[in-house]
Amino acid sequence: MSKKIFIIFRNFLLPFHALYAYQVKLLSIAIHTIIFQAYKKAVK
Repeated sequence: MSKKIFIIFRNFLLPFHALYAYQVKLLSIAIHTIIFQAYKKAVK
């Protein structure tokens, strides 16, 4: 694959990738929060 096509492809996918990364980050925060809450309940 030539570099020009790759750059066009990357620029096209960049917004989707940013949105995906943002959603993954939110999911990760949610999972950590749930685990932390469960841990606090277990410790008590």
